[in-house]
Amino acid sequence: MKAKKPASAGMAVGAILMLVVVAGMFLSAYTYDGPGLGQTWPALFIGVGVWFLLGGLLEMGIGLMGLFSLWLVSNLGYASFSKLWPFLILLVAVLVAVGYIRSRASSDAPS
Repeated sequence: MKAKKPASAGMAVGAILMLVVVAGMFLSAYTYDGPGLGQTWPALFIGVGVWFLLGGLLEMGIGLMGLFSLWLVSNLGYASFSKLWPFLILLVAVLVAVGYIRSRASSDAPS
């Protein structure tokens, strides 16, 4: 049986990735005159979603990443939220499927 790494290791990697996201936001805003923090702030919550995902909280991580990714796309002007809201329904369906699969896997595991 493969040993499972502790959740704290995943959380540490997620925290490092979150710092990389923040550094990228500042680099883009202040060095390359890219979009400022007022537009890219949802990336912070995407980083928190990665942190949850690597910490073993899959549903929470996927939910945060999906919601704030749509918000970021809308803030950057690639698509308006009126065109993106159907993806929220798809996100809920994915979260329900992931939760169902994880609950079935935990109930099928021998105790």
